[in-house]
Amino acid sequence: MTVERRMHLRARQQSEPILVSPPLSSATSYPFDAAPFWWLWNAQQWHSANPSRLRRRAFLMGIVAWLPLVVLTALQRGAGSVDAWFTPLLDVRILARYLIAIPVLMLGEPAYIARLSGIVRHFQRAGFVRRADTTRFTRTLARSHALLANHFVELLIVLIAYALVVPFLSPELSRGNAGWQLQSATENPRLSSNAQWWLIVVSQPLFLIYVMRWCWRSVIWHRTLRCIGRLDLNLVPAHPDRAGGLLFVAQSIPALAPFGFALGAALAGAMAGSTSPRALDLMTLAGAAGVLLGTLLAIAVGPLCWLSGPLRAAKLRGIVEYGELAVRIGRRFEARWLRERRFVTSDALSSSDFSATIDLYSVVTGVYGVRPVPVKLRSLLKLMVATLVPFLPVLLEIVPAKDVLHVAAKLFF
Repeated sequence: MTVERRMHLRARQQSEPILVSPPLSSATSYPFDAAPFWWLWNAQQWHSANPSRLRRRAFLMGIVAWLPLVVLTALQRGAGSVDAWFTPLLDVRILARYLIAIPVLMLGEPAYIARLSGIVRHFQRAGFVRRADTTRFTRTLARSHALLANHFVELLIVLIAYALVVPFLSPELSRGNAGWQLQSATENPRLSSNAQWWLIVVSQPLFLIYVMRWCWRSVIWHRTLRCIGRLDLNLVPAHPDRAGGLLFVAQSIPALAPFGFALGAALAGAMAGSTSPRALDLMTLAGAAGVLLGTLLAIAVGPLCWLSGPLRAAKLRGIVEYGELAVRIGRRFEARWLRERRFVTSDALSSSDFSATIDLYSVVTGVYGVRPVPVKLRSLLKLMVATLVPFLPVLLEIVPAKDVLHVAAKLFF
């Protein structure tokens, strides 16, 4: 819809009351309260789930993915040997990925779901959705909920998860016996071959399934904002948030912090626990962290870009309407205080004309400063910090802590 068309429709809807619609249904009140395999992980709705139950399940999933790797390695290499237990027990790679990342991904989901559901409900509560678009808005939320609980997506996620771990296997024929030999057994000598089988069949697919749950929910969030951005939103160009009142949508960015922390922990653990003879250098670490951070920022900010169209239209409308009002008030102010050349007394200092004109012009200045995308730096910093924190121990292994503190002191002081 063109800007001119939006302004024409708004001119016809000036007398339309703010949206007062019936309460949303369960699927539309909490459209993101679903995910692939929701029936397996949690039979309750996420927004009413028991926190203690979630913590127990997160701990259980981490133990299922991590503990068998330690036990199988110790049993195969000799349970009576202390080294057979401590070698896999202290393996940073499996600790970070399965005992830290998986529980964090599970525990972070309720907050992410609540944040996204609160944002879409606020679109209606604050009157950003007009009465004529109520049906489309409700249909969009219901469709998002249905896509999150789609069983075909569950099957697709399982296939992708196991397709990604297939390269760990290599078919090799031996004399009189054909079988699958593990290539990664030589790449991770801390784990035995039996433990490698558990890693490939259970641990790694479980980790990938949780990662793809977050990714699929982010895809649906992207689709939801795309559909909302196509509505004729009732924005306020002079809103003090400099985003037409839509800056609340930026709260979806820090909600991805658990996802960023989990992926950062998994990647940092893989780099810190690598058995490659090549030493890890600072450029490799910075490159890996930069690629991960850039990907997460794209996932977080990308959906919000669909609101740039309504913001651009609201800004243009505000420039025209508020600019016209500013011109009229300015002319009246000049006519009263300049052209009439009235005698200025001490009472002029207490006149409301000056403060009213200044207030109006500050509002108009805010209209010209409307953001192209409803994003604020503080939200981005929260996601960036959560993603980069796991890399700090790896950095201290490469660069002495004294040098890191010296550089930090130069930056901030």
